[in-house]
Amino acid sequence: MPQIKELHYFDRESSCDEHFTRDDYLGRFADAPESAVSGEATPCYLFHPDAAKRIHKVLGDDVKLIITLRNPARRAYSHYLMNVRKGYETLDFDEALKAESHRAQHSELSRMRYSYLARGHYYQQLERYLQYFQRSNLRIYIFEQDIIGNWPWVWSDLCQFLELPSSPAKPLAQSNPARKIRSPLVRWAMQQPALKKLKNKLVSRDLNLRLRHALTESATPMSSALNQTVLNQYFADDIQALQKLLGRPLDIWSEAPSSDSEFAHAQ
Repeated sequence: MPQIKELHYFDRESSCDEHFTRDDYLGRFADAPESAVSGEATPCYLFHPDAAKRIHKVLGDDVKLIITLRNPARRAYSHYLMNVRKGYETLDFDEALKAESHRAQHSELSRMRYSYLARGHYYQQLERYLQYFQRSNLRIYIFEQDIIGNWPWVWSDLCQFLELPSSPAKPLAQSNPARKIRSPLVRWAMQQPALKKLKNKLVSRDLNLRLRHALTESATPMSSALNQTVLNQYFADDIQALQKLLGRPLDIWSEAPSSDSEFAHAQ
């Protein structure tokens, strides 16, 4: 895996450039040992309408794709909390969901940034990938049921899928819990583009993470009632189609989480 977690090679306009080649992409993995299996993790590839086509064009039929699907209502809420923390969002959660379709018309940036609901329509997104890749080249996991609920099996399955030697699964650790900004002044500062740009230029990633923890507090988890309301109002049809595509029930998304912790990798 490259040091940069998200390469974003296939969800940006340069991916369409006629000069963009397989060698350009594979250059990101030049430091890997010759016998290594190389890969990257860019969650936006699932949502971006052209990513599947671009991946197929550059890497061909044999690339292996790993997809994790999280409860779309809780994913939307975590995405919303991230935008609030970063200063991008001033509406309350319900208003933000209602404003999404209007915001999407403003610009490509707005469509990507405020895609609380659109990113959770997984059936449509998987259908795009199945147009270009054989199902056998995809591993699709349900976050709550597989990653959290059956991680040792997932690890073993991934080793087999990637043709890697089997090894014991390391314990999972929560690495990105949902948080909210404590101070109105800090929230205002986070909304100022010039200040954010200056902070990112002067402050290291490690210090950025420490500052974020110091200036924020744990966010209120999404209630089971709100989760069910959002699922019923915005995702019922997509979930029904997704269950048929995957051949498995997704009732776990209607259940309360096993702990109060919010796993909040928003994308």
